[in-house]
Amino acid sequence: MYFIYVLKNIKTSNNVFNYLQIKSGVGDKINRIAFSKQLKYANNKKIPYAIAIGTDELKENKIKLKDMKKAEEFFISLEDAIKILK
Repeated sequence: MYFIYVLKNIKTSNNVFNYLQIKSGVGDKINRIAFSKQLKYANNKKIPYAIAIGTDELKENKIKLKDMKKAEEFFISLEDAIKILK
């Protein structure tokens, strides 16, 4: 899993990342470079999933999980993401 930095609120981003990393046991650091460069990095490193959390996701208490291999995105709960990432 690679966590893509989207929110300007670093504390919230870190809290969500830490929760997912603890629950799933996987994860790479938040990176504060451009969104497209972060996706390219994840793809080049063959990271299977990327997670993005923006304002819309935060309002819904969900995340955007991108399957890097299939190039599919899912708008899902943290609990559902943990099941997939384990």
